Amino acid sequence: MLLKIISIQLVWLACIGVYLSSKQQAFLPKPLPKWSVWVCFSVAVVVSFCFLVQLYHSLTAGLFILLVMMFAWILMALVVPHYPKAKVVFSAGTLLMLGISLMDGSHVG
Repeated sequence: MLLKIISIQLVWLACIGVYLSSKQQAFLPKPLPKWSVWVCFSVAVVVSFCFLVQLYHSLTAGLFILLVMMFAWILMALVVPHYPKAKVVFSAGTLLMLGISLMDGSHVG
């Protein structure tokens, strides 16, 4: 279960980094450098995939990572521009990802 928590948080934090490298982000005065953020994002996704493959089938692990990325970017694109306190959104998303990772369904089937 610890591997699942770490892998989901890695993807979530990587998605936050990608959001903070965008010109449209309103959280930092200057966006983060894109090249370094995308390298960190790629490494985080690969490490997360390697962790999840130890728990799930590779297709399931890939789809799970894709689901977390889609959720994170949609949440940040829709909520952060309309809510002035981005720290609260990032913290709530982190807690939500923790809750999702605590739901255990690896032994079903």
